[in-house]
Amino acid sequence: MRTFAEKAAWRDYEEGRGPKPEIKAPLGRHTRKCTVCNHPEREAIEEEFLRWRSPKDIADDYGFSDYSSIYRHARAAGARHSLRQPGTSDSRRSPAIAGRGTWPAACPRPVAPSLS
Repeated sequence: MRTFAEKAAWRDYEEGRGPKPEIKAPLGRHTRKCTVCNHPEREAIEEEFLRWRSPKDIADDYGFSDYSSIYRHARAAGARHSLRQPGTSDSRRSPAIAGRGTWPAACPRPVAPSLS
């Protein structure tokens, strides 16, 4: 169910008075259904996306049937718009791209035991 503010944002968009509101999918469902979240090489896939590799090439290399799953995963994790903004330098784009961080924590991942 949408809040009053969400309804107002959609009404503004439909009447041409504002940008299209973001649709927030339930994260639990995404984590269960997402082929990227459940892929054994998830971190490598995310890192390649953050390094601006083509989603089509990523999908081909990792055996996905369609590259749209890469975009769906990035959107659900909050990375599509916040991390891949054209015209920003690597240091401003994201800590992950600048080499100072990791993928956003919005999309939980299982924690494997450390090998070190």
